[in-house]
Amino acid sequence: MRCQWVVKDKACGMSCLSLSFLNIHLSEHLDQLSLSSPQSQGFIRPRRNLHTYKCPWYKCEFSIDSVDVLRLRLHVYFHAFQLSLQVAGNKYIKKKNLPACHMPPADLSSVIPSLLQPYSCRWNGDRCKQDFHIPADFYQHVWEHGSNAAVDSSKELQCEWAKCKHKTKKRFSLHTHLKMHTQEKVIACPTCGNLFSTNPNLEDHLHRQAPISSLYACDICRKQFSTERLLKAHLHKHINNKQCTLCGFTMLDESHLKRHMLFKHNNERNEVCPHCRKTYKSKDVLDRHMMLSHPTPQVDVTPKRPKPYSCHLCDNKYKISSNLGRHLSRGHEFRCQLIHPKLKRFKFVKHDDGFYRVALNSQLQPMTSVKPLSYRCHICHNRFSYGHLLSKHLMSLHAFSLPPGYSRFRYLRNSEGFHELVTFRIESKILHSED
Repeated sequence: MRCQWVVKDKACGMSCLSLSFLNIHLSEHLDQLSLSSPQSQGFIRPRRNLHTYKCPWYKCEFSIDSVDVLRLRLHVYFHAFQLSLQVAGNKYIKKKNLPACHMPPADLSSVIPSLLQPYSCRWNGDRCKQDFHIPADFYQHVWEHGSNAAVDSSKELQCEWAKCKHKTKKRFSLHTHLKMHTQEKVIACPTCGNLFSTNPNLEDHLHRQAPISSLYACDICRKQFSTERLLKAHLHKHINNKQCTLCGFTMLDESHLKRHMLFKHNNERNEVCPHCRKTYKSKDVLDRHMMLSHPTPQVDVTPKRPKPYSCHLCDNKYKISSNLGRHLSRGHEFRCQLIHPKLKRFKFVKHDDGFYRVALNSQLQPMTSVKPLSYRCHICHNRFSYGHLLSKHLMSLHAFSLPPGYSRFRYLRNSEGFHELVTFRIESKILHSED
């Protein structure tokens, strides 16, 4: 491992055999920083203004508003920890002969957690309370607590972390559980730098980028995967584990149930728009309304991901065309029918500056009203161009009705390319055992 601390626009490059030696070496850099002015040592360079300083680690864009040596110490030590995990990840990939990662290197300032206080151990309530600056020392300290945990009268190991009542019979399970409290990562991708809590998670990260195989295909949605493990993880998304007690609608998990209760069985609208006084049920819906109907000017903001769709009436930009379409119709009351009476949605064309803008009359190609009949009745094989037309056909001609809790029928594309009605749903055994 080589030190990536930047001194006068060059990486230090000191080679260290282990993480402990690298931490000792970094402590020398940090001690010099705390004893001298940052500008004279060249360790922290001013960024944007005289009161904002950049992290001295190579290619890290993290910045602080003042010379906070403690916060910088925590940040730099985690850089060293991540570097050691990348070395371990590189060895693991070669040992297992895993496919390569094709993702670009991640922004280090987003991979490294924002640390404001030292790592604090909360084992045995708050009686331990040891603080650590180096993450590896903190994780080792907590691991020793787990190794020394005593077995209670029921022959179980009790997690003594503050406000935790977890019990397990295996010490290995206790160590795994403690990582949930410490948020410990054990390996990292050597290419993109992303951190993972287990080695199989790194394998999944690499296999998701590998070519897919028809051998591992989902029988429900026909999505294909490169490994059997990824297929099994995907199948859990089709199993409903929670049921609404009011309408009987079943869904995936607790978060889906809470959202269902909020939007289907709750009439309270506590989120109020400060501009137009419209009310909404949740803050995320209000935020979406604010973004589309009351956008704020974007000044000196570099987006994390490209926003190629630009409004021709203002300077707002969006990642996807549907958001720009909603912005035009809600923010400017600009409807697509103003361009052409038969136009049902906005068309976008690419301009010389690289942005997509709404196509006006002179830029529209001849209108075509023919839409493929991609929806098919599974009983009489009649075809329709839209899902709602097939729904009307099923209810009027075949006397179908919506299942409890559903507001519309669900359709899936079959092997022939047609969307047909989903006539089944997979529910967990837990729901039927509760009945």
